[in-house]
Amino acid sequence: MNLIQELSRLPDDWGFVAVDGKKRPYQDGWQNNPLTKEALTVELESGRARAIGVCCGVHSGGLLFLDHDGKSASTLLADWGCPLSSLPRSWVVKSGRDGRMQIIYRVPEEYRDSITTRKHKTGVIDDEGKAEQIELRWNGCQSVVAGAHPLTNGYFWVKGHGPGDRDIAEAPLCLIERMLKPKPQPPKQPRQCWRCHPLAAIPITHAHISQHSTQHALMTTTIGSR
Repeated sequence: MNLIQELSRLPDDWGFVAVDGKKRPYQDGWQNNPLTKEALTVELESGRARAIGVCCGVHSGGLLFLDHDGKSASTLLADWGCPLSSLPRSWVVKSGRDGRMQIIYRVPEEYRDSITTRKHKTGVIDDEGKAEQIELRWNGCQSVVAGAHPLTNGYFWVKGHGPGDRDIAEAPLCLIERMLKPKPQPPKQPRQCWRCHPLAAIPITHAHISQHSTQHALMTTTIGSR
C-alpha cells in the first residue's frame, strides 16, 4: 500500500504534517497550520514528503500519542498503576525497533485545556546512548504514522490495531493525570516591614519618651499605695 492509499484510510478531521525521511517536519509553522489530506497529497506526490505526520492534540480532535520509547517504558507504566496489558485497546503504530511503539488515544473534551505534553524518563539508557522514556504528546507535537523511518523499513500498523480494525479508545485517566498542567501558585504576600507601618510615620521625640516614663511612674506609685 502506497502513502496516498495510507492517507485515504485516515480520518478526514485529522491535522496532517508533511515529514521527510528522517521523521522531521519541513514546513514552517506546521504546529499551528496543519495540512488537509489534499494538501498533504500534493507533498507526497511531489516526493518532498516521505512520511505522514499527524498533529497531536486539538488540531486532530484531541489525539494523545503515547510514545513508548524503549523496553523500560513498560516498567514505568506499571509503576504508574496502568501496565501496558491493562491499557485500552486502540490504534498502535510501530517502526520495527524493539520496545518502540505509539498508542493513539482520544482525550475527552473536559480535559483538553488542562493538559500539556509530558516526557517521563525511565532512568535507562539504550544501546545508542539515548534515554528511554514515555512521552505523552499533545499540542505542538506531531507523530509519524506511515512512511519512511531513518533506521528501519518504515512505519506500520499493528495487526488488528489500525484504521478499519477498531475505534480509537478514550485516554485512560492514569495517563491524563500525568499530563496535567501545574496549578498556578498564589502570589507571595509582601513581608511586613515596621518602617512601612502607619505608626512608623509618627516621629518619636524626647517628649514622647519623657511622657511615657512619667505615666509609668504614676501607675507604679498608684499601685504601690493600694
